[in-house]
Amino acid sequence: MKKKLSRSAKRKLARQKQYKREQIEKFGNDNAKYTAKNLIRQSSRIGFSKKEMKSKNPDHFGIHSKATYKKTMGEVGRFAQFVKEEFGINRLNQFRQEHAEAYLDAKEQQGLTKGSLQNVETALIHLSKAMERDEKFGELPPLMADQRRYTSLSAHQEIERKPRAYQAEEAKEIIQRLEEKGQDTAASAAYLSMVSGLRAEEVCRIERRHFERHEDHYKIRIARDDPSYVTKGNRYREVRIDAEHTSRLDDLLGRLDERERVIPLESLQLAKMVAAVKQEYDIARPIMAMHGFRHLFARTRFQDEINHSSDHLDVMNRILDNLFEGKRADAGFSTVEKEIYEETKAAMDRVHDELGHGQNRFDLAMRYLDLKY
Repeated sequence: MKKKLSRSAKRKLARQKQYKREQIEKFGNDNAKYTAKNLIRQSSRIGFSKKEMKSKNPDHFGIHSKATYKKTMGEVGRFAQFVKEEFGINRLNQFRQEHAEAYLDAKEQQGLTKGSLQNVETALIHLSKAMERDEKFGELPPLMADQRRYTSLSAHQEIERKPRAYQAEEAKEIIQRLEEKGQDTAASAAYLSMVSGLRAEEVCRIERRHFERHEDHYKIRIARDDPSYVTKGNRYREVRIDAEHTSRLDDLLGRLDERERVIPLESLQLAKMVAAVKQEYDIARPIMAMHGFRHLFARTRFQDEINHSSDHLDVMNRILDNLFEGKRADAGFSTVEKEIYEETKAAMDRVHDELGHGQNRFDLAMRYLDLKY
């Protein structure tokens, strides 16, 4: 015999049913994984300039990087699955801060590195912001706390001072060994990265139309929001390639159609080919396979920008010594040295421009322009 409910229990059950009806009416069926991914999808601003959108609206939120978008989609899907399995909740409007904290706890117990945990937290922050900006979900309590759980280290704590660039002889040997193995396309890719500073992904996406032939040299010019999405963040890039490389580039580009890829390889495939040669011939083993060419370009171009001046190089080394000690870049520079300091910084900024970085990126100078290593 069914137990009779008391009047208060009936009222409570009626309120619960009414609340459920209201939630369904407001949020729909709200499958958590589908809804979360849809909110992230709506937050995509891939192909648009973050800097430009931020300048127009300081509160702008959007995901501008393809890699970040892909990682965020995967992470919010795993988060939704976790909440369903651990808490029995499959409606996004019932997700709360304690669920996000529990997910981060679980990730910590899996032994993830701090960097990986920061990436997971960033994905959840993206979901939280997407919910806050939604007309319906914006009325709910925020999914994430105001303060990050995993804070970034200062540059001098995070960045290890170590060799990152090939020596010119090492780079040339890698290219030569690739050619000897008949891997001419990979050799051309490595050469192109060495003389232009392009990343592996950019080398594999760039097309003939991005190269401008001048009287005695080539210039790479990639428009912002280029349809081929060559650069990181689809940003503008302009790089002058020294005249000594013109003949080889003529051979490389001469038979290509305007919209033909110069290097018809995938970046991962290219990196593996370079890594295999490095391992076989024991060449600069600690240096990253393709990125070492980009670092070599940065250092070579910086030396050119300062006209191989030992005084300016000394200033750059002092700046980097300051940064690695956690000091201001200009610590210890006298008023008399202001001019040479500014000249050196301007040279640094010009190199960063050609690498596709912004201005005043001393943190990246610590990685790319440490000529002591």
